[in-house]
Amino acid sequence: ASALAEGQTSKLETETLQKRVEELETLLRKKDREHFDKSTFLNAQIANNRTIIGQLQQKIKTEQETRDSEVRTIQGQLEDRSVALITMSSDMEKKRAAAGDTEMRLASDNSILKSTVYQLQAALVDREKEMDSIVASKDEEL
Repeated sequence: ASALAEGQTSKLETETLQKRVEELETLLRKKDREHFDKSTFLNAQIANNRTIIGQLQQKIKTEQETRDSEVRTIQGQLEDRSVALITMSSDMEKKRAAAGDTEMRLASDNSILKSTVYQLQAALVDREKEMDSIVASKDEEL
C-alpha cells in the first residue's frame, strides 16, 4: 500500500511537473514570439531610420552644393566689381592728373594772355600819346 501510495504520489508529482514544464514551454514560446516581434519591429525601425538618414544626407549634400554654387557666383560678382572699381579708380586718377596738367596749362596761358594784354594796353597808350602828339603838331601847323 505504501508503494502504491508512493507510486501515485510520484505519478501526481510527475504530472504536476509535466504540467509545469508545458506551462514553462508555452511561456517560453510566448516570450520567444514577443522577442521575435520586437526584434522585427526594431529592425524595421532601424531600416526606416537608415532610409531617412540617407535622404537627409542627400538633402544636405544638395543644399551644400547649392550654397557652394551661390558662394562661387557671389565671389565671381565681387571679383568683377572689384576689377571694375580698380579700373574706375585708375581712370579717375588719370583724369585728375590730366585735369591738373590742363589747369597748369590754362594758368600758364592765362599768365601769357595777361602779359600780352598789358603789353597791348601799354602799346595802345603809347600810340594814343603818339596820336595826341601828331594831332597837336598838326593843330599847331594849322
